[in-house]
Amino acid sequence: MREAQVQDFYVSPPLPYYTVRKTVTKDYKKGMQWEIDENNKTCTTRKLNSSMPPPCIPANAQFQGTYLLSQTLEVDRWYVDAPAASQATVYEVESKTCWPVSETRRSTVPDKFRLTSLTFENVTAGIKNPGIFNLPSYCPPGK
Repeated sequence: MREAQVQDFYVSPPLPYYTVRKTVTKDYKKGMQWEIDENNKTCTTRKLNSSMPPPCIPANAQFQGTYLLSQTLEVDRWYVDAPAASQATVYEVESKTCWPVSETRRSTVPDKFRLTSLTFENVTAGIKNPGIFNLPSYCPPGK
């Protein structure tokens, strides 16, 4: 059973010499989340009120088809419309394992349109390096 998750975010604003690096570490066993801003050396915590989500697509997703990526990887494409949240998401996952390939989210807020695109690389089964869950010294430990 999966009990932890790490997400790294790299955001390059219009200035090419400045990159925002943010890591979100979720420890479902402890019920804690740490949001680490490595640029500013800050860390915020919050309690998690849910179990780890399954590694595939939401139950309300609509299948849109299968395609080959780089002529070798079979990818399934799923669409989820969430009008109440003013957003729609396209999930692309490897057909046999359901490992993530990409996620594209379109959302609207008053007078704004937002498009977020995530690409997953070097996805592996299991935890190869448990050190990725080591928190920096400026983060409070989970309770």
